[in-house]
Amino acid sequence: MSLQSCRICNLSVNSSKKLSLHFRYTHNISSKEYYDAYIKKENEGWCAECNSATTFRNIVKGYMNTCSKKCSNSSLSRTLKIIETKKLKYGQDMTAIYEKQKTTVSGWSTEKKEKHRKNLSAGIKQSRKKDPSITNRAVATKKEKYNWPKKMKQGHLARSSSQVESANQKRKETCNALYGVDCFAKTEKFKKIYQYYHEKRSFEEKEKIIAKCIETKIYNNTMLSPNHPERSSKKLYKNACRIISEKWAEIKFTSEELSRRGLNGTNNALQLDHIVSLETCFRQGIPSEIAGHWVNLRLITWEENIKKKEKDYMSSQQLLDQFNSFNHHLLVESVSKGDKSK
Repeated sequence: MSLQSCRICNLSVNSSKKLSLHFRYTHNISSKEYYDAYIKKENEGWCAECNSATTFRNIVKGYMNTCSKKCSNSSLSRTLKIIETKKLKYGQDMTAIYEKQKTTVSGWSTEKKEKHRKNLSAGIKQSRKKDPSITNRAVATKKEKYNWPKKMKQGHLARSSSQVESANQKRKETCNALYGVDCFAKTEKFKKIYQYYHEKRSFEEKEKIIAKCIETKIYNNTMLSPNHPERSSKKLYKNACRIISEKWAEIKFTSEELSRRGLNGTNNALQLDHIVSLETCFRQGIPSEIAGHWVNLRLITWEENIKKKEKDYMSSQQLLDQFNSFNHHLLVESVSKGDKSK
């Protein structure tokens, strides 16, 4: 047995229990009071996770490191200990662990799986709430290690139109089965949640969200910065081009073709496309009358339009040449006769 001594009267005993009895009957203090006065370290007695008061165990072990089982399970020291134990038991290859976990979970009831999922989700949310930088670090790690934004984009562009259409149809069927509508955003639950958080957000939070959206668009080169000298002129230029384009589209395309125009995800939908993009036309100073002209317009499927992005299918010089050689008098005669020759 280890020898224990009292720091008040220097009495030595051979057990912690005898020492506790000595404090109580000789000095009229509890083991906790003695520990707090003579042994307790700085910051001891407070939970390492939530900073709440922890329980005193005994004169030898002192205070517990965490206040509850929940905090104990989420503590960094316990996580590191679990990792080391698993490596010691299974080695660096974690496949055996994952397989054992899958086997265990597959034997659970539906209620237990749902409860575990909710507890896991709540734990992750709590951790990210306490330390918001966790999400940013996770995103940064994925970008650095897997380059997932580029892979997602490549995977999306690699899909055929039938695959995209099939995915959209499956999503609508799932939403219809679960919520009775083809999109979750149309449900009353979503509208109430959106309204709740919209009203709950402060003006500063709304400003922050708007700033983040603008920052993303500037980074993707789809928008000029707010202080850019050409920002307002670019917006006016594109609006003018689109107005001209709509007028020419009514002349160039048939009513049947125009009736097929639709949004992304719509089956067999067509979209009006500028062969030389308006972005290129603006940068190269091409007049809006030419950028939105007949010779720069075509109807393509929404899938092709997504994949095209800012790609041009003819040069600016070719566009100018076609415009200069375009016979407007012949077009006027054809339209007056009800003919739309392309």
